[in-house]
Amino acid sequence: MTIEDERIGSALYFISNSISESFDVDAIARHVGVSRRWLEFRFRKELGKSPYQYVLDQRLEYARRLLSTDPKAKIHQVARQSGFGSAKQFTVVFQGRYEITPRDYRKSLNR
Repeated sequence: MTIEDERIGSALYFISNSISESFDVDAIARHVGVSRRWLEFRFRKELGKSPYQYVLDQRLEYARRLLSTDPKAKIHQVARQSGFGSAKQFTVVFQGRYEITPRDYRKSLNR
């Protein structure tokens, strides 16, 4: 993936290095030094999705890796490490995306 605007590259770097922390799109915009509106426009142009959707995708992928590499981690720990506010929020979002709960996903890996 080639990023045309270095500010989007900086935003992606911020996201990847902060994925386990709680932050919102406004925090990304402040970090990069642009308005939220500009950030949302450029994300859609360069990545085909909103910054919120990109962050959510990254959090879910990180959570999947944690579920598969650390079978002893509790779901609430995986949720927190992935930047979700609660285990319930994490479970709802995970199941909405993958049509399986995090717990069942982990079980499916052990078969």
